[in-house]
Amino acid sequence: MRVADTLKLIATPLLLAGFWQLIFAALGASLLTAAMIGTCQTNFTQRQAAYGWGTMVLALLYAGLAVHFAMLAEV
Repeated sequence: MRVADTLKLIATPLLLAGFWQLIFAALGASLLTAAMIGTCQTNFTQRQAAYGWGTMVLALLYAGLAVHFAMLAEV
């Protein structure tokens, strides 16, 4: 839980910096994806499956944003 929260604290300023440099937004979204994958694993093993599926949707959303921002940064 502390690792996920640390990743989220690092990702937030990176997402804000993404307004000026898109590569920072891609890095921030990648960190959020990693945090959500850990959260998915915890929710699937410790809680009901409904919680795991909800976090998996968010993880896929963050992964899509990371790819989108990375593609825009290369242009």
